[in-house]
Amino acid sequence: MDAESQKSLQWLGDQHFEEQRSLRAAEDNLFNWAMSLFLAGFGALTGLRGITTAQWSAQWRLLIMLGLVVIVAVILLMAFLIRFNYERNQAALARIMAQLRQTGGAANIPEGPSFIVDRLFFYLRWSAVGAMGLILLVLVWMLG
Repeated sequence: MDAESQKSLQWLGDQHFEEQRSLRAAEDNLFNWAMSLFLAGFGALTGLRGITTAQWSAQWRLLIMLGLVVIVAVILLMAFLIRFNYERNQAALARIMAQLRQTGGAANIPEGPSFIVDRLFFYLRWSAVGAMGLILLVLVWMLG
């Protein structure tokens, strides 16, 4: 493979790495936003708890709970889609790195975290978001 091909592969690898970093940042931002949303929800429930004379009907509680389920589902779906694109991009980057190694060229593309640790962190992080949503659902049901 000539030097021009190696340059183009290196450029493509750099672009994939930048996209991967962007996807990681998007996932971090989504997680921070979701945690802020749930903490605001806990704060709102704490404020509502102070109103001891108010009674919440089962219909209102179910409507709020349905909204919470939809919000949690959308957040988790967005996280899954970001992760799917991240893994697809990781596979494309691995193919480019393999091509660069076959040509004998030096790949100047940084390596990310290990796949297993990264995947474990993903599932741990988003299961915590799901657990916070479940806790919020239980607390809304207890409003009545």
